Amino acid sequence: MKPWILLALLAAGQALAQGADISGAQLLSGNADARLQSLAREAAAANRRLVISAPEYWHEMILEQVRRGGGDALQVEVRDSFAEAVMVRSEAIAPPAPAPPAAAVASAPASTARSPAPAPRPASPAPRPAPAATSRPAPPSAPAVLRPVASAAAPAIPTAGGQGQPPARTPGAVAAMPAIAPAAPPVAAPATTSGSAAAETAAIRRRFEQGLNGGRPITRTLGQTLLEPGDVLYVRGDVIAVQRRDSLRSLLFWLEGGIELLRIELRETGPGRYLVMDRIRNVDNPRLRAVRSDQPVPFVAADPSRHAGERAELERRYNGGNAIAGALGPADLSARDVLYVGDYLAVVVRVNGLELERYFLVGQVDLGRGELRRDGINRYRVLSDFRR
Repeated sequence: MKPWILLALLAAGQALAQGADISGAQLLSGNADARLQSLAREAAAANRRLVISAPEYWHEMILEQVRRGGGDALQVEVRDSFAEAVMVRSEAIAPPAPAPPAAAVASAPASTARSPAPAPRPASPAPRPAPAATSRPAPPSAPAVLRPVASAAAPAIPTAGGQGQPPARTPGAVAAMPAIAPAAPPVAAPATTSGSAAAETAAIRRRFEQGLNGGRPITRTLGQTLLEPGDVLYVRGDVIAVQRRDSLRSLLFWLEGGIELLRIELRETGPGRYLVMDRIRNVDNPRLRAVRSDQPVPFVAADPSRHAGERAELERRYNGGNAIAGALGPADLSARDVLYVGDYLAVVVRVNGLELERYFLVGQVDLGRGELRRDGINRYRVLSDFRR
């Protein structure tokens, strides 16, 4: 029994080493950023995936740190939970073993099918030379019909003299073939010009399929309202490929209808690559990412009693559906506060020891102030106490 006990202890220690529990206070204060990035780096190096359980309103914050540590290639599964804590564990990724044997089996019959084909070929040329010799001298008139075909390749050059140079080219022979229907060449010219854009789009799609899907075609499509947090957009011209990390594989789609790449729901992670941080809700009037500027970015946080619908939504997202009774003014913001900005309302999450307090912000605040640092699509971290 002792060996079994030792094995159980080792397995339990390994499981604990591959998981982590993070409190809400550690996450909001930024003390868990390095730990999340380290777990992501370790999972990416070991070719494992992360399974994260946390409240929905923290998913964006967690995914940002995980992508910083493990990159976009790391497989992450985020689950919603009611407890205000973050549970992280890594799982092994099962290798796709059945795929190679299928390809090998498919190639095997192809090779066997090719082998019997050359077998009858050597037998057939043996009896053919006899009738071929008799057929050639027998019909003397046949070469007269065959001569124009042969003359188009070589003999026509000495007979035509000065005219031999233009028909000697290969396109000349092709032009001689459709001489009966001269209208065909002009129709082919506009067809190539009109299809140039389609050909370029097809070439871009083939490059995406080669680089993202191993050369296999991408057949699924979706619109921007079906994008999910964690999706990665690859943009080349008018072609946008969407990569979604599933539990054990990567799903690929073509994005239909286009999208505004400056939306606050998208974060640019590289040239032609964007990470979806939140679902696309307002399609017609998107909120765009602010461009670096010295101009102030004023935001008037309204009284929550005037916007009941948005208040309920913010309470659901940032307080588990519980009511937020307190309110703060912009001058009451202090270091380590986290500000979530909506359309008309704003929520302040404050770390008080091991507890998390929520307030509605009421009043006008400049989101471009030096005391604020944008830390997400609608999240701002207060770096120091506000000064009047």
